[in-house]
Amino acid sequence: MLKTCVITTAIMAFISFTPDNGLVGRWETKPSVNGNVTGVVFKADNTYEAYVNKKPFVSGRYQIKDSLITIKEIGCQDYVGTYKLVFFSNSDSLRLVPVSDSCQQRREGMARTILGRVKKA
Repeated sequence: MLKTCVITTAIMAFISFTPDNGLVGRWETKPSVNGNVTGVVFKADNTYEAYVNKKPFVSGRYQIKDSLITIKEIGCQDYVGTYKLVFFSNSDSLRLVPVSDSCQQRREGMARTILGRVKKA
């Protein structure tokens, strides 16, 4: 019983002091001229799912180190992309500035995308 309490306390302390990278959660663009909304859900387990108009189109894994995010997905021939995270507007908006990415389609799409944090209702 004591061993279980000690382990539980240690896990809770680790979770409490692990810094939130600020990225976890749902992010979306404003509607485009055509009315399309692009979004990404970044999960705490370092996976993400992207969608257009609530329909999934890609998923993958990410890692964050300092202000850089490294992305790997099944699309783009498994090329890894590295982007600088630029939070602004009280950290409720986000741009991903390309640092290196061999996938031209993803690089061009990310370069012109601004995401806003979706507030929980």
